[in-house]
Amino acid sequence: MDIRRVLYGDNEPISLGLDASTERLNQNPEAAQPKRQGNLKKILGEMLRLPDLYINSLTLLNLKKRDIPQDYQSRDLIDIGSGSGIRYGEIMSLFQPRSYTGIDNDSDAVKVGKRKMLNIQQLDFVDEDLKGDLGVAFGTHTTPEVIDKLREGFNLLVFNKYARTAEEAEGLIKSFQDKLGAAAFDKILTKRRSIVSVTMGSGYEIYFFLKTNEGTEHGQQP
Repeated sequence: MDIRRVLYGDNEPISLGLDASTERLNQNPEAAQPKRQGNLKKILGEMLRLPDLYINSLTLLNLKKRDIPQDYQSRDLIDIGSGSGIRYGEIMSLFQPRSYTGIDNDSDAVKVGKRKMLNIQQLDFVDEDLKGDLGVAFGTHTTPEVIDKLREGFNLLVFNKYARTAEEAEGLIKSFQDKLGAAAFDKILTKRRSIVSVTMGSGYEIYFFLKTNEGTEHGQQP
């Protein structure tokens, strides 16, 4: 049985980003990530235990390496809301960071990540005053207010949002630009979803590249 066909029909995702899940990242020599652990039974067990988290995470990224501005690569990266490291492979391939640290407030997810030998710490990114070089928040429930707080501690931030219609996407972009200032963004990408998510349906993915501390030396923490 082809599990990807069961989950996605003919709409195979661009990349899955889940440990032990995709040959595509295995075949990518630039994807600096550890050997995948576990087996299909364990993967399905986690997906059945947390279906909404994993279905959405499996269908998150429509981003390509060519979409990433050069200034956002080869940095010390903090994966905000990392879960167990379910997007580790994609993030490593896209950003090629010098170092990776995941943070999440779910103790069970952190334990799973540590079993996979990933550097993941238990922190609440809303309550803690995070500091770092590059912050990446993919699939995290971020608001303009949360991003406004996060940018105080980071040189660069990348985050994404989802919208069901083009009008909703435009409204989301405007809400972040109004709060943070349109000039603060290096780049904003709006892409049609390449697959249909079980919980999100079709629609749009929006990626924001935010320069938070202009003039900071590359790779230097504030």
